[in-house]
Amino acid sequence: MHVNTNIELSQKDELQQIRQFWLRDPNEPDWADSLPAIYRSVFDKDINWVENDAGAFTEPDAILLKEIELEHGAPAEMAINGSGMRDTARVLKINKDTVINTLKKRKASSRR
Repeated sequence: MHVNTNIELSQKDELQQIRQFWLRDPNEPDWADSLPAIYRSVFDKDINWVENDAGAFTEPDAILLKEIELEHGAPAEMAINGSGMRDTARVLKINKDTVINTLKKRKASSRR
């Protein structure tokens, strides 16, 4: 399929914003930072991407979190979405330790 690279569907600043949304998605963060590679593969050129230094998790962070999860049994989701635990506990009117223990048990049972 031929792609017409002369048509600009999204402005470069919009692509920068989309990339930041992808990097910080609380449910499925793009730790691999794939948007620059997608853009490069389609348009065979690159743009001057904003440096990602605002605290988003990266692919090496994901690997490290998985290692910690395996070694210590602390679910990676807890590190990524710490506020999610507090919000869950508040809404359910339970202690946040209950949420943490439930997540740990769920991870332990899924490894069996």
